[in-house]
Amino acid sequence: MAQKILLVEDDPCFGSVLKSYLELSDYEVTLCVNGNDGLEAFRKDKFDICLLDVMMPEMQAQRLQLIHLICSPSGTEPAVQLRSGQQLRSSPEA
Repeated sequence: MAQKILLVEDDPCFGSVLKSYLELSDYEVTLCVNGNDGLEAFRKDKFDICLLDVMMPEMQAQRLQLIHLICSPSGTEPAVQLRSGQQLRSSPEA
């Protein structure tokens, strides 16, 4: 069974390329283009890892909500926050 990835990325070109690349590596990828869609997908499904673009202009509050949900005691999904031109940061144990 393929591992499931939640990818939250507002750049449609980069999101599509990254999704395709991950699918070529046999991952099942759900691509969301904004924080609200990412929160909704996270609440509806179970993911093995969540990849979040932290530089989305409209996502500040949703990003914090999503990270809080992922890092809660019942949340087991590792989250990787993607930052263009900056160092990557992971939480909690990615």
